[in-house]
Amino acid sequence: MSPAEVEARLGRLEGVGAAYVFGLPSRERGEVVGAAIVLRPGHDLDEADLLARCANLPPYQRPVAVLVVDAAEVPMTGTGKVQKRLLRERLLARRAPPRGTY
Repeated sequence: MSPAEVEARLGRLEGVGAAYVFGLPSRERGEVVGAAIVLRPGHDLDEADLLARCANLPPYQRPVAVLVVDAAEVPMTGTGKVQKRLLRERLLARRAPPRGTY
């Protein structure tokens, strides 16, 4: 599975302006998909809404947790690349799963 492929599929969901995916630790699978989502203007979706919209994705591409962020909050490097590691850390800090894994 390519992160770019999953990001493209998430980006086509209604209300999603941009998607950034990354691995989250999982005892059962090793890693599962997590995502940070920037909403399109005028859309007010929460994590439950976004996860429900992902129900038609194959299980290996379906995020288990979503962080909704404003475009201005997406951390970038000096060269303009998204720092997915920082988005992952924010999601893990906000929603600590039982025993540290999803």
